[in-house]
Amino acid sequence: MGPVHAGLQVLLRQAPQLLLELLIHAQVLPAETVSWVVHLRPTEGLVICSGRKRREKHADLIFIVAAPGIHVADPRARRRAIQAGHAYSVIFELQRVIDESRPDSWADYWSAFRLELSADIRLVILTFDAEVAEWARVRTERIDRIMKILVMTAADCPRWSSADGEHQAERAVLNALLHARDETHLDLIRAAVSATETLDHELALHYDEMLIAHLGDALIQQAMTAETTETSTMASQTSATDYENSPRPMIRLAVAAGQRKGLQEGRQEGRQEGRQEGRQEGRQRGEIEARATVVIEILDHRAVPSDPESRARILACRDPQTLARWLVAALRVTSIADLFEG
Repeated sequence: MGPVHAGLQVLLRQAPQLLLELLIHAQVLPAETVSWVVHLRPTEGLVICSGRKRREKHADLIFIVAAPGIHVADPRARRRAIQAGHAYSVIFELQRVIDESRPDSWADYWSAFRLELSADIRLVILTFDAEVAEWARVRTERIDRIMKILVMTAADCPRWSSADGEHQAERAVLNALLHARDETHLDLIRAAVSATETLDHELALHYDEMLIAHLGDALIQQAMTAETTETSTMASQTSATDYENSPRPMIRLAVAAGQRKGLQEGRQEGRQEGRQEGRQEGRQRGEIEARATVVIEILDHRAVPSDPESRARILACRDPQTLARWLVAALRVTSIADLFEG
């Protein structure tokens, strides 16, 4: 499972209300369900029986949306609630690429989940790509008679504001994931990365990994450039203490992207060399190289002159503390000498 799949699963489990709001906005569920309870299935493994064979298929998310007070753990109460329209069963899938093996799995989900619930099922497929969406609609035509199916794109999803309810960090991240497509949406990216800084480290790491994998280096670089411009302006308008303590979330994400690249290279080296430590070395090297690269990018963006020897010195630096100091200094110095002396 890739970082986008994994990150989205973590996000929606962390903030299931957003899943509900997504489906209401797309008219998969009626508006009155906004106050209902989302009951996520503990595991997405569905056992498929064919003759004597038993195999397990995995959906991204399986859940029941039920009115308050309904005991969905009780099979009879759950079945009665669904039949009465007081609960709905949903299978949620993220489909990023065309995969001809998936339609058979969707049909299998229906047979297994219907046997478990004895109720109607809604299959929701979310994709970020119009071509993948069209493929999914065509491939689900043969099974849309047995269950209700909706193929969603980002255009079918809401764009949340900062005033919309709880789970602000998850709303910001989901906004960027769904709607940040080019340089006109840098505000969404910056808002998402800023929001993750308020979260637990492990949770923030999931979201950062998802954003890095989904947005790509170009958009992250553009958002970091916008942040650099803003921060450089701040340097001349605030006290030294306020400036030093000002948040720089896009620089953090750019460094994390380099760290992720280094980790991937380290994994490859670890496989080739047969050494477990290759992965850790790759992660550390990736972070250091990313910090050095970001220092130079900031200087270039601010048009601070730098000669080849100075650039080589920055790129050759392997001391994390020195690089961290240069990252802050690069946003305010006017000469390369000031950077090394700061």
